[in-house]
Amino acid sequence: MKLTKKIIDGIEVYFKNGVKKYEHCEDSDGYEVWKEYDNKGNNIHFKNSSGLEWWKEYNSKGNKIHYKNSDGNEWWKKYDSKGNEVHRKYNNGFEWWREYDNKGNVIYSKDSNGYEEWKEYDSKGNKIHFKNSDGFEEWSEYDNEGNEIHYKNSDGFEWGKKDIPEGGEVVVEEVNIKPFIFKNK
Repeated sequence: MKLTKKIIDGIEVYFKNGVKKYEHCEDSDGYEVWKEYDNKGNNIHFKNSSGLEWWKEYNSKGNKIHYKNSDGNEWWKKYDSKGNEVHRKYNNGFEWWREYDNKGNVIYSKDSNGYEEWKEYDSKGNKIHFKNSDGFEEWSEYDNEGNEIHYKNSDGFEWGKKDIPEGGEVVVEEVNIKPFIFKNK
């Protein structure tokens, strides 16, 4: 196999027939990184001088379908015909599944622990309703430009753009989250 070597921004890059196949770089402290690419330019192998190493596999559409690393972590992914990720399974037994609407928005997801989520969107793709299997819900409303103008959740938290004085500020605080500052434009 004949490779062409180029130095790009201090990184040794090796090409085969004009396609990047390998990279290698080393910093001034001696830390090194090696990368390998498939014929489509996908990074399929990574290794560093600290001992981390991983491998990835891709389907014909360029979607990652398998990952494994030197720490023993591994996962597999499946996609629908539109390229949306519909299933992921980990080597520890955990799994999750997703369903999508015709615009590619996630509308339903569940995992192997029994947790579930449902989402609804308006015609512009803005999320207007969220519900999970723990009983938590959120509702949002948007203006014509897609800016969220009203929000409320099942825990009793609510805000709306109408609550903000013209040119003023309102600091909204809720337990366990940082304060948010909403400003009128």
